[in-house]
Amino acid sequence: MRAIIIDRITLTAAVCAALCMLRCADLSGGGSEAGNARITGRVLDTLGSPASNVMVTALPFDFDPVKTTPFPGVYFDTTGTDGMFGITVRKGCTYTIQAVLISAARTRALIAGVAVGDTGIAPPQCTLNAPGAVRVKLPEGADKILGYVYIPGTSVLSSLSNADSFVVLDSVPAGIIPAVSYSSKSSSNSSVIRCDVPVIPGDTTFVYNPSWQYARHLFLNTTTSGANVSGDVYDFPVLVRLTEANFTFAQARPAGADIRFTKPDNTFLPYEIERWDPVNGLAEVWVRVDTVHGDNNRQNIIMYWGNPGAAPISKGAAVFDTANGFAGAWHLGENGDSIYDATGNAFNGKKYGSTTVPGMIGNSELFSNGNYIRISGLLNRPSNVTLSAWVRYDTSTGGQDIVSIGDAAFIRVDDIINGIGTAGSYHNNSVVADSNYAYVCSGRFLAKTGWHYLVFSINTPAHVQTLYIDGAQCAISHDVNPIYYAGLGADTYIGKHGNGKTIFNFIGQIDEVRVNNCAVDPDWVKLCYMNQKTWDALIVW
Repeated sequence: MRAIIIDRITLTAAVCAALCMLRCADLSGGGSEAGNARITGRVLDTLGSPASNVMVTALPFDFDPVKTTPFPGVYFDTTGTDGMFGITVRKGCTYTIQAVLISAARTRALIAGVAVGDTGIAPPQCTLNAPGAVRVKLPEGADKILGYVYIPGTSVLSSLSNADSFVVLDSVPAGIIPAVSYSSKSSSNSSVIRCDVPVIPGDTTFVYNPSWQYARHLFLNTTTSGANVSGDVYDFPVLVRLTEANFTFAQARPAGADIRFTKPDNTFLPYEIERWDPVNGLAEVWVRVDTVHGDNNRQNIIMYWGNPGAAPISKGAAVFDTANGFAGAWHLGENGDSIYDATGNAFNGKKYGSTTVPGMIGNSELFSNGNYIRISGLLNRPSNVTLSAWVRYDTSTGGQDIVSIGDAAFIRVDDIINGIGTAGSYHNNSVVADSNYAYVCSGRFLAKTGWHYLVFSINTPAHVQTLYIDGAQCAISHDVNPIYYAGLGADTYIGKHGNGKTIFNFIGQIDEVRVNNCAVDPDWVKLCYMNQKTWDALIVW
């Protein structure tokens, strides 16, 4: 059977919380008629036709199959030829409906969270399907003798019976199971291991990391319906944007200290939290994925949260690893006068007048009146280089530098000289003169057209220089000369020309500046753009 990792979405988080607080006190179905109501519904077979001879059970949603006994017959019914059932229950309670075909097929169905009002309820019709299994990692300190794992509101359970580290729940109805819980016969308490567990017919779902209350799959779609990247991309920082629409910040620790990411085999992935703003319901997290497969919509990573004992392990240097070609990565938008390099090189910079404002990814820096950021040195003078940044250009005066390594390699927007427009350039001779610069020109002018993702790469051995705008190659040249750093500026600048000239000062916003000491390939560039743009095309929630 194929194995998958469980997913816990926030939809039924309230149900999980209620498991610890609410019980239907009267399981007998007795009492006055005024206290009763009816659950009526229909069961369909695997072909969508009414299913007869199906045993249907209504159990209180917090039912514990070990401790809540005996179970009264009034909560059962068997479907007729029309597939209909009707069960008398206590009104004002919430039930789980189980359906099992009374035959060798033993197909099953489950409807959770059926809240019964004063007059009863008709839940959505359910369709029988082959069951699956759930393999659960045992919580730390679990009672191996008297402990058991169960699905609240159902008869599904498994005794630990000296289990090593996992226990299997078998014959689990396919669909989203509201919760998997742990308890012991020696204790009156129980705890929810995981909520919203997806069970696929004939498959085994693995529940890892039981100390984390919540988990969710993030699928990486690189097909034509997603990021549209055909080749594999390696050691890639995937941007995960969290908002109130896809994440409940109150479920996580302050500053996101308990956030974790894994591969499907439970290998933990390095990550860095750029911003965590629970007040406004916004966060940006970078996760390094060793391989993002091209033309694929099945690959996924799993995000975990909700562990009050977890310590923070966010680390930029593990995501923007110098071993993977990162020379510097500046997210920008920090408070104060300093900006920080996320790589282990620690090429930190100093602001000179730029201000922090909302940007493309979290916050950004706003430049005007000659503002700039200076980073001491030339980033170890890379012989191959890729410069990249998100840019919002506010004026139309032309010729403004985004990032410049001492004037030896730079990106410039809207250069009006000879109509070259937005361009990448590098110094290709030790003699300092404009004629000794190689330009890769797009002819495109970007003033007042919103945010754009600019990338300029220099592959010295291959004699290729490439300029990209918004993930697409827009210009290429084949200068045979290497980059010359001698006799130019001594520092790296953001928002200013690298040798001190003021005629190329930038006016506008800059965000997420990176320098790689290698020439990245087109798939890398496109994946960055498709993942980082406002409407992320890579991640499917």
